[in-house]
Amino acid sequence: MSEIGKYSGSTGEFFARIRSLFTRPLRGDRNRSFSRPPQSGDVVKAERRLLYICGFAPHPNSSSSGQKIAFAKIEEFSKSFARVDVLYFINELEELDASRALPLWPDNVVDKIPMHITRGMRVAAGLLMPHLPMFVSVRRLAARWEIARRLSDPAYTDFYGDFSQGFAVLSRRQLARFIVRQHDVVSKLYGRQADNTGGLKKLFYRMEEAKTRAWERGVWSSAGGIETLSEDDAALIRDTYPSTLVKCVPPMTTVALDPQMRTAATIVPGRMIFFGNMSRQENIDAVVWMARDILPQIRKRNPEAHLWIIGAHPSDEVLALSGPSIHVTGFIESPMELFAQAQVAVVPLRLGSGVKIKVIETIAAGIPTITTPVGAEGIPSHSLLMIAGSAAEFADSVCRTFARG
Repeated sequence: MSEIGKYSGSTGEFFARIRSLFTRPLRGDRNRSFSRPPQSGDVVKAERRLLYICGFAPHPNSSSSGQKIAFAKIEEFSKSFARVDVLYFINELEELDASRALPLWPDNVVDKIPMHITRGMRVAAGLLMPHLPMFVSVRRLAARWEIARRLSDPAYTDFYGDFSQGFAVLSRRQLARFIVRQHDVVSKLYGRQADNTGGLKKLFYRMEEAKTRAWERGVWSSAGGIETLSEDDAALIRDTYPSTLVKCVPPMTTVALDPQMRTAATIVPGRMIFFGNMSRQENIDAVVWMARDILPQIRKRNPEAHLWIIGAHPSDEVLALSGPSIHVTGFIESPMELFAQAQVAVVPLRLGSGVKIKVIETIAAGIPTITTPVGAEGIPSHSLLMIAGSAAEFADSVCRTFARG
């Protein structure tokens, strides 16, 4: 177990450090502006029109942090462009949020074009384009005609693709017109899923890993420019394709709790929290592992220890964990009160890739946070951040944190 305690400054200084660590010079033309796609030149705002393609449904109140970040990016772009058109994909998990209120889009976001993805489309896309990763082929099947129509429109001056699942719809030739933001290296995600399963699922994930790695390298060599959320991801791309323009832009927290709201009077002794979208496989795996292998070890030494699982759309597997020492909340409009009550935040992720916004959020709230090497990817060291590689190390870290009060 490694406790990272090199940094003990304020939350504001922590985010300043994130920015300084993540902001590195671009390779290639170092004088080139990266705030907008490079083909725009000096076109004034009154003449600029942006096509924004998003892999998921942007929403300020999404149950997933990535979609909140995407909506914030659109709001940012709306200040620089006369018009923004947004094409986005809605997958089966996002259909679970269909009842929520529509977002309040900026006035100059004109066309909002949803593209729905179904299980039947995934099967058809896999048969028609077996050489491509599934998330790529299904989006090309869903949006190929709309993309062709939009890209043939000379009114667009700028192009931006958000999430690998957003620019998945683009050919290499089309990618040359786009700045893209890669939230994570998806091939890592598939590799970790393969490592943690067996049988036919393992074979499937290994095949997706190989196909995605080849596709990602095609993106890195073709895109007009790339933004990442992690300096590790940016370094990988730079090392693989030194001539590609790459910049790391840090993610910001989507939950704003003033650490002063969390005091000795608000903290519930023994309370651990896990915060995330509970329909996502990496989060399901994390809390099941926590409940099965880690929590019993903690409760042997700290009988008052208990876990609150906070997040929308808990699966049946997650709901089945409910009991005397585990509480599953489901959707919470604002987790502020529960953050203020937490003695420890636990993020026992074994799956997934890229920067985990949930880790940044709990640190920003002043909560001691224990995670795995997967959960700590791309996040600078902090006195509140501890990393544990096994169930025993994780339990030890929690118990030591409890002992410190």
